[in-house]
Amino acid sequence: MVPGLSTKTTLPGALRNLLPRALQLVLSCLLLCTLHGSAQAQDKKTVVILDIQGGNKQLQQAIVNSLKDRYTIIPIAKWNAAAKKLNVTGQGTEEVAMVASDIKADAVVTGKVKQDKDSGGWKLNIAARQGSSGKPIGKIQLDMKSQKVDADTVAQVEKEIWPAVEKAIAGEVPETPAPATDPSQTGQTPSQLGVEEDPIAKMKKMEEQQKRAQAGERPVWYPFVDASAGFILNGRSFGFSEEANPSFLGCYDFQEKRPDPNNPGLNPPSVYTYGAKLSRCPKYDTSVAGGVRVDITGYPLAFMGIDQIRGLGIGASFDYMFWPPSTTSGANPVPLDTREFRFEVGLRYHWNILNKRSRPSILANVQFGGHYFAVAKQEKTYSFDDDNFVRQMTKGIDDHGLPDIFYQYVTIGVGGRVPYYATDKMFFGLLVGFNFHAMIGFGEIGTRFQDEGTEAALFGNGGYGPASGFGLRATFAPLEAMVWKGLTIRLSGFYEMFKYGFSLGDDLARAPAGDRKPDQGARHLAPGATDNFFGGILQVGYQY
Repeated sequence: MVPGLSTKTTLPGALRNLLPRALQLVLSCLLLCTLHGSAQAQDKKTVVILDIQGGNKQLQQAIVNSLKDRYTIIPIAKWNAAAKKLNVTGQGTEEVAMVASDIKADAVVTGKVKQDKDSGGWKLNIAARQGSSGKPIGKIQLDMKSQKVDADTVAQVEKEIWPAVEKAIAGEVPETPAPATDPSQTGQTPSQLGVEEDPIAKMKKMEEQQKRAQAGERPVWYPFVDASAGFILNGRSFGFSEEANPSFLGCYDFQEKRPDPNNPGLNPPSVYTYGAKLSRCPKYDTSVAGGVRVDITGYPLAFMGIDQIRGLGIGASFDYMFWPPSTTSGANPVPLDTREFRFEVGLRYHWNILNKRSRPSILANVQFGGHYFAVAKQEKTYSFDDDNFVRQMTKGIDDHGLPDIFYQYVTIGVGGRVPYYATDKMFFGLLVGFNFHAMIGFGEIGTRFQDEGTEAALFGNGGYGPASGFGLRATFAPLEAMVWKGLTIRLSGFYEMFKYGFSLGDDLARAPAGDRKPDQGARHLAPGATDNFFGGILQVGYQY
């Protein structure tokens, strides 16, 4: 070899042929490895790991670490998005199956830390659910020292979670039927507790229920009749609007009819004269009495398959109170018979929005109502001057400033029924309602005089003149229970108010009653009144 000159190197012929073949072999191996890895990635099952209720971050991460090499982990955000889209809020069998099918998850891991009711100890329950059915097939149950998940529990979950998920993905293995045994020999009673209903079978069951509904059968929450009777603890307080002196707002009583003293003519027209403002307006002090209630509603359209109208019915309620005698105030109180009743009759409506007993219902009603309250009157002697200015005596009525009341109204109400707990056989829930009363009449308290034919008749029955106002009622039933067939128990409370004014008392803010033209007079005068009723009701009834 001469320095500075390049030398051409020649390989032997055999080596020259071997090199291309070796290169082809290496490329083929790389290609096979790539295809094999791709096939393995395609064969990987998908798993979603939901939050373990009552667990901690260490437990959650341990489950992820144990499964991420064997399966494709679906982010929980994807599960939440699908659940929101499908309106799924729980982790029941059907709900898990719906969301898992939507995101194509082969298995779903759920779990919860629970306290045993009997022993008081804490347990960790984890279920690996089959994605297609939502059934909890692979189960892990571990006892814990306290409510907090410790390191030993996390380590045990890491060991058991993978076999549980494998079992869930594989699905249930049909069990060989065990030989039938006589329950009397084993001392055990056959039970269905713990057996979850297959979603497909449940869907068929729902279809059958729909067919039965179309054939005329109806859900238990749409009865034909809802009837009940019960006891009432009823309270009342009543008072007129008034202000302390020097205000003129208060109550006035009719004294007599006489010629107008302010008219200088020979034959002046008559006026009604009123005395000074009463030191205190009449009132009915807060009192309570017992009573009874009867309520019945019929739903003639309950057999129809249209939920929006099958809850429309006609109902009526009647209350009667057993009041003890009311007593007058003063040094010599007098007992006076007292009566009260009320009724309502009209359209009532309820609609279970999602057509499930465990879901809320909307309530509504439009009814005509009447409420009567009266205290017995006494006979009293009055004196007055006749047309010849001769003093006369006559027997009249002393109503103590509390004429009979008979409220008549059209009430419009809305409300709701909210379940606490509901199954096919049992129901526990609450009721709320609000009613507005459009007033039609007020009874004797809203009249002027019963008779104006003679001067003596003016001392008979009468009220405070034409009235206008409104009424409100709020009801709340913290318990409505149906524990056996259609037997129903309701415990409720109510508050009702009637507030109104008298047109003849509008000008009392400016001047005392004094002398008035006959068409501007009444047996009594006052600006207005407020009537309050309140109480509680216990009802027992039956729904058919």
